[in-house]
Amino acid sequence: MSLRIAAFAFAAVSVLSAAAGCAVQDPSEPPPPPAPSPAQTHPVYLQALGDLRQAHWLVRHRGTGAAASPHEQIALDELDAAIAVIRAAGFDDGMGANDQAPPDVLAEGVPRLRQAAAVMRKVNLEVSMEQDGLFAQGLRGRALQHSMNAALGIANAFHDAQVAQ
Repeated sequence: MSLRIAAFAFAAVSVLSAAAGCAVQDPSEPPPPPAPSPAQTHPVYLQALGDLRQAHWLVRHRGTGAAASPHEQIALDELDAAIAVIRAAGFDDGMGANDQAPPDVLAEGVPRLRQAAAVMRKVNLEVSMEQDGLFAQGLRGRALQHSMNAALGIANAFHDAQVAQ
């Protein structure tokens, strides 16, 4: 008789909990796995982080003794800000902006700023992709704004270099 009462009580608690939106775990079942990290559920932001670092590297490495133009410096500052916003949202791979290794493939004959602009087009697409609520607090918009400002700085720096030739 007491076994029936225990089974009934468990069933009643399960039904009431389900109606309230709570989950009751059967004690014989193993606990559920931990929730995945933001990086596991949204790998696009980690990809954007790597691409931002690649663009940073391309803008920063301008040749021996060459000083950064004002537009290049704006682009570098905006790239750093975009990296910081994405990392603040919990997408951290443990690397700083200057930790990026040189790009594996540099297109021969294509200026570094043009390559950086192509990378930034990819970043802007990655950051603007709809994801669930992780960037709902405005972080996604801030990251996108910084990446767009960086792309504009790169485009202006490329234009400056073309005019100077």
